[in-house]
Amino acid sequence: MPIFRIRSIRNKIIASIVLVCVLTMTTGFAIVLIEDIDKIKRTMADQAAMVARVIGESSVSAITFGYPENAEKSLNLIGGLEGFENARIYKTDGSLFAAYDKT
Repeated sequence: MPIFRIRSIRNKIIASIVLVCVLTMTTGFAIVLIEDIDKIKRTMADQAAMVARVIGESSVSAITFGYPENAEKSLNLIGGLEGFENARIYKTDGSLFAAYDKT
């Protein structure tokens, strides 16, 4: 290995210190990156649950009385939010009641 062919002890010590620092920093950056990705995933899941709750609560009367156009108005509210491409409200029998598609 070329690193060990360095003649002076001073240069060997400097090379080993640099190697340890690089490995430590790389490990630290990897840990921070993994934690940030996990935090982003949790935040996105929490945001999706909150939006689903708000849309669900605002669509109760439309679902109860069978007005899909009012439910679609509620679904259109998510159009201004980032990260939502489409949304659906289904009846209890599994048929589509209202839909929103970002176009």
